[in-house]
Amino acid sequence: MAFVAPRPKTQSWTGTGGVTTVVTVGIMCSDANSLGVSGDRGRQSGTGSGSETGTGNGDGDGDDTDVANRIQRLRGVTTDIRDCRSQQSVYATAVDAATAVLSFDVGVIAVVEDGEFVPRAASTDELVDAGGPLGANEGVAGRTRRDGTPIVVDDLADDPDARRTEGFRSVLSVPIGEDAVFQAFSTEVGAFDDTDTEIARLLATQVTGSLQRVGYDAALRRERDRFAAFFENVPDPAVQYRMEGNEPIAETANAAFVDVFGYEPATITGKRVDELIVPEDVTGPAPERGGERSIEGDEAEVVRETASGTGTFLLRTVPVGTERDVGYFIYTDIEAVKQRQKQLERQNERLERFTSIVSHDLRSPLTVAYGHLQLALDTDDVEPVEDAVDSLDRMDTLVDDLLTLARQGQSVGDPEQVGLDNVVVEAWSGIESDGSELRREDLRTIVADRSRLKQLFENLFRNAVEHNDDPVTTTVRGGDDVLIVEDDGVGIPPEERDDALDSGYTTADRGTGFGLAIVDEIADAHGWKTAIEDGPDGGARFRFTGVESSELTTDD
Repeated sequence: MAFVAPRPKTQSWTGTGGVTTVVTVGIMCSDANSLGVSGDRGRQSGTGSGSETGTGNGDGDGDDTDVANRIQRLRGVTTDIRDCRSQQSVYATAVDAATAVLSFDVGVIAVVEDGEFVPRAASTDELVDAGGPLGANEGVAGRTRRDGTPIVVDDLADDPDARRTEGFRSVLSVPIGEDAVFQAFSTEVGAFDDTDTEIARLLATQVTGSLQRVGYDAALRRERDRFAAFFENVPDPAVQYRMEGNEPIAETANAAFVDVFGYEPATITGKRVDELIVPEDVTGPAPERGGERSIEGDEAEVVRETASGTGTFLLRTVPVGTERDVGYFIYTDIEAVKQRQKQLERQNERLERFTSIVSHDLRSPLTVAYGHLQLALDTDDVEPVEDAVDSLDRMDTLVDDLLTLARQGQSVGDPEQVGLDNVVVEAWSGIESDGSELRREDLRTIVADRSRLKQLFENLFRNAVEHNDDPVTTTVRGGDDVLIVEDDGVGIPPEERDDALDSGYTTADRGTGFGLAIVDEIADAHGWKTAIEDGPDGGARFRFTGVESSELTTDD
């Protein structure tokens, strides 16, 4: 296959008869070559002393003036190498630099990638594959890389590592760092001397240093980009500041800061942070006001002015840098943290209840069913089978209620405006009332999850009907931030009210004990508080507070 030089460049070469021709030079990436090249014989013009193309020593071996001139040219081109901003530009500029200080026919820089040498820059337009890939430890290039020292081969025909390459007789091979080499090829035997080697070594040192700097700069840019992305997407409000004297001055803020505090990044740049969000009535030291607290690192509970009023936050001061003259103020909403902690506690409590239910309540009917079935097998009597079916039916009901309880414990994520009147009627129509009646008073439109609200009413209605021997009248009444469901039945004794909302608590022979627990979970998911009281006619009253009423007065 053909290797195409990363930096196309047409070069003029002087042939053996003094005729200038454009040549194609190939790189031999093979198991016994340096980075052997093949092509028409020629010599790089414009090298050495600038007037000859015959040897690698300019006007003559040991000419001090020529050496001084070449060193001076080397100093000039190394500035160009230091100005490079990418690895590829370093390689390309290095090959250009080599043509200014060395006399050769073809120059190549190759880098080890995936265990093989790959050409990255060359002093010719096109590199032709003349023998397949060259391993990282193979050939003169591999030996150069492995030993870490320059190698001069005066006659490629005599070197055991070098492949016989038509037209080229000698090579100067210099390591660049740990995984790259520069090689200069000549059509003449013994074209490179100690001076060439030293100049090539100095050039390689400059290239190695520039590659390290470019790699460091690239890594620094990547880290800055990653940190900028992290800063912008961190969920807590954060503002970046710089210290001017002892005062933190805002530079920018992330999206969460904009959402919570209402300031766009462009509007806070150059302003003191405390003037933006520290309330005027907050006295005493504050990290945003400067002083030692803002540069030594701090964590404190603070009150700050947000776009919607004052709020309580955990403020973390994070200074960075060796001078600690820049840093970040990060604000964590304490109320949100507390809510998450409470939610986690509720989840843990539900998990404990479920564990108890699974280990006891579900096991009991299963054990009873197993006993009845075993009795039926032993006696050939079918009556125990009917008892076993009853036990399995009870277990099925328990599983359904348990799953409902698990679902209802989840927070309401997308509430809507719900007309209470329609939901109450729908819920009542779904139960067997057995002569009981429903009364509706002052039912408004509230903000809730419609399906879960219907489940709440169904469970309360069913509880009233099933726990009273005689028909009852159940009343649903709305109000300001309150919802009341009450009946005129036997009620719930005061000593049982604390336990009535617990999972598994029941006074009915065939009750599962989940009905009122589900009611409490639904209310809690909406952010409501549930209280059991005496009804006006001696029955049970369930009062829900914290109910958010909508401005709409019509049903959905």
